[in-house]
Amino acid sequence: MKLSLSYFTYFSLAVTDQYLILQICETDGIEELSDEELPSGDRRRLVVVKTLWRGCHSDVKAAFAREATWGAGLKHPQLARVLGLSLLEPPCAALDRGNAVPLTTILKMERRLNYASLIHICCQIANGMKYLESFELVHRDLAARNITVTNDLNIKVSDYAMFCEEFIGDYHIMANGIRVPLRWMPWESLLMGMCSPASDVWSFGVTVWEVHTYCAAQPFEEMNDDQVVANASQWRCGGRGARVPAAPLPRCRRELYDLMHECWRREPNQRPRFNDLHRFLERMTEGYKPPMPRP
Repeated sequence: MKLSLSYFTYFSLAVTDQYLILQICETDGIEELSDEELPSGDRRRLVVVKTLWRGCHSDVKAAFAREATWGAGLKHPQLARVLGLSLLEPPCAALDRGNAVPLTTILKMERRLNYASLIHICCQIANGMKYLESFELVHRDLAARNITVTNDLNIKVSDYAMFCEEFIGDYHIMANGIRVPLRWMPWESLLMGMCSPASDVWSFGVTVWEVHTYCAAQPFEEMNDDQVVANASQWRCGGRGARVPAAPLPRCRRELYDLMHECWRREPNQRPRFNDLHRFLERMTEGYKPPMPRP
């Protein structure tokens, strides 16, 4: 991969976690996994490069290699693809970045997006997650911050927001430096470490709420982090008195808020599958025409 650094205002560069470095770069063609060209015929494209610190423990490298290799085999229009992968020292993976921006940025800037456009965005997210669900793969950090969108409202699900300082306020930082998206997590993931496609469904309900509030607030906005954990304990004890992540929206259709509540059922096996969620939202978007791309 031939990479040259490019700077953008809406992402932090070289943001580091305990083991990972994140950079946005411009490539001059990636031969390893993709021979695609952009519509203009130009082989240059923006990518997000994940790199491990040199000297990481072998277990960390093995986990990184497993995740990146799995990602390289996934191809779906609503998923950010792994375009290049190197397991040499230090190992790195290049994810498609394209001309998209974080969904949070678009929503905050374009608060006049109509209801149909917001449903169209949610439907695409469900479509990408349906594909992951078909392999029983778990995202673990589904949220509006991990969605990128083009100016014609085509979205891709990604997974690198955790390493962007822009979104640090959305995570609880543990004593060991690990960031946890506890306000987007169901009780069984937060308290018991149990992650499944059903836990992603809970997070999807929160994401739908985010989209329809234009990301103006966090889930459980009225609670601090300790209170969110205490609320999760209420869910674990049976759910009586436990609060859902967000109250109904003033202009949200009842059928959509009911869908969110289905995602927030206490028992994971009672939550809908992404296949059902996508089908429901697809019916709601019947006849919808995305806006024309702006020049």
